[in-house]
This record gives sequence, C-alpha cells and structure tokens, in this order.
Amino acid sequence: MKSKWVCAIIVLLFGLAVTMPDLPDDYPFLPNSVRFPLVDLGELAARLGSPVVYDRRGEVLLVDDFHYGIGGYDQQALGTGAAVDLVNDITDAGPFAVKLTAGSDGSRRAELNHYQTPLAAARYGFEVSFYLDSDGEEFELVAFFWDGSVQQQARIRYLFTGGQWSYYKQGGGYTNISLPSLFIGSTPRFHWAKLVVDFSEGKYVRFLLDDGVYGFINVDLRTQASALDPGMAFGFQFKGDAGENDTIRVGRFIITANEP
Repeated sequence: MKSKWVCAIIVLLFGLAVTMPDLPDDYPFLPNSVRFPLVDLGELAARLGSPVVYDRRGEVLLVDDFHYGIGGYDQQALGTGAAVDLVNDITDAGPFAVKLTAGSDGSRRAELNHYQTPLAAARYGFEVSFYLDSDGEEFELVAFFWDGSVQQQARIRYLFTGGQWSYYKQGGGYTNISLPSLFIGSTPRFHWAKLVVDFSEGKYVRFLLDDGVYGFINVDLRTQASALDPGMAFGFQFKGDAGENDTIRVGRFIITANEP
C-alpha cells in the first residue's frame, strides 16, 4: 500500500513539472506570449546551446546562428568587392557565420539588417557575436522604430582608429563613452555585444560588451519625423577602409522584447 502512495506522489510531481511553466527572472510576460514547461528546456538547450553564452534577460523573439541561411535578412553590400556571405570556416556557436566584406570604394559598407512588424513600443534588446578578421573604419549596432509619424533611432558605434565607442544622440552626432578597445585576434575569438533600448520612452537603457555593462541615465534616442509604415529594424553595419576589402563575421543574431 505504501509503495502505491509513493508511486502516486511521483506521478503527481512529474505531472506538475510537465504542466507548470518555467518563469524567467524578468516576469511579467509579453501579452499573449507562449509559455513552455520545464521539460521543453532540455530540447531548447540542445538546439540553441548553453544559455550562459548570451544575456538571458528579455523574452526571445529571434535567436539565429544562421542554420537556415540569411534569406530573412536585408543584406547591403556597397562598393567594389563588397559582399555578404554565409561561411563555415570560422564560426561561433553554430556551423555557420555571416562574413561581411566592405567595399574598397564608394560607401565601403556591408550590412546585415532584420526588419519586422512592431509588437509594441516597449523595451527591446539586440545582441550579436562578432569576430574581427581585420580592422576597418567602423561598425555599428543599430535599432530603429517607426510608428507612422515618428522614427526613433539608436546607434552604438565603434571606431577602429583609437578604439573609441560612442552612441548616436538626440541632436545628431555621436557622444563618446568609455569602453574597452577590441582585439583583432590571430585566433578566432568572438566578442559579443547587446544594445537595449526603450522605444516607449525614447531612451537608451544599457549596452553590454563581453563582460562589461554600460548603463545610460535619461539619454534620449534620436527622434525624427517619418511617414514610414510602422515597423522595427535591428542591424549590424560595417564600414571598411578606403582601398581595402576589410572583413568581419557575425556569429549569432538575437532580438529580445520585454527587457527589464
């Protein structure tokens, strides 16, 4: 009889484990978002890799290590020799990376941008991992939000000359911030960076780089009039030096919502 009660309790506990949602640290959830029970997380880890290699805050809208190619991205390759290529020689977490080759003349740019319909004007995060094959002029993490009448714009820029980081400010132009310079390694080591913005308040929130965090206090996003249809865009944009075809690789691309 005792063994029957033990079995019943085990079955009950297993049922609770299956049906009860796993609540992340940044509760509450987005309206109508899907919850997953604990038993789903093992498969999630197997598919996406360890969660400790990226910032766990926010609800994930997109996690991509380019298993399925780059057809879902807007790709810009500007200038002679510019290209956006899916490669498998130097990668981060998955079997592929995106190699951005800047043009040697003209705009000298290569970009990977993701556009989507906005869920709401809220806090969003944009995270990438990247490997510096060579130096160049600059790269930026960018985030845009359009509501049909106004465009909000966030940019975090890195200048290779001097190793200077800066953010794009409300009045136009850039303001320098104190963050470490990046290494251009002889071995394939990927940096990671995450930009968090609040489109409901029109503010920068924070910027994460490797093991460091830079917080913003009441720093406004760049806001301009715009009649573009409502939407959002997140992108990694690279500009090379004149006369060169500099390269950089993106290893993963993550968009989150409901950031704390």
